Amino acid sequence: MKRTIAIAILLVLAATVQAQTWSNFWQPRPALKAEQHMMAAPGAVMIGNSILEFKPTAHIAVTQIRPGLNGASTVTDFLDAFGPALTLQHSTQDVNGINYADYSASAGLLLTGSTTQAPVFIPEAILTVGFFNNVLQAGVGYDLAARTDDLSRWSIHIGLGINITNN
Repeated sequence: MKRTIAIAILLVLAATVQAQTWSNFWQPRPALKAEQHMMAAPGAVMIGNSILEFKPTAHIAVTQIRPGLNGASTVTDFLDAFGPALTLQHSTQDVNGINYADYSASAGLLLTGSTTQAPVFIPEAILTVGFFNNVLQAGVGYDLAARTDDLSRWSIHIGLGINITNN
């Protein structure tokens, strides 16, 4: 059963990756010519030419909510993590050719920590979804190093995404 599920996941991932584009990873997607646009109402943001594409992003953890263990209280940290991420985004262009990411999914590696506890920096893997041109990010994080306090390695992550090459 586990083997069947693993094979199914790999087939879906292979089909998904083939359907995406890496061609504009390090630069913005070129603007479309006027004749390539679908008929759109004046001021419309969405156009007919939308693609899924991979982009590099940087994440700033605005808020991390970490549940406590063994009776410890939940801890909320503000602006305590930063790092790179790989984002798969649904991109469109407005009638002026400006790129816009409607929604996205990101996987990243953040450095989080505090100078009051050891180790100072703890690597954290995150999975997030993004909205509003990848600016608003929400998801979960997992500390890759063991924690020495009574806090869970899992956290709820709310942050900002900086889309490095979108526009």
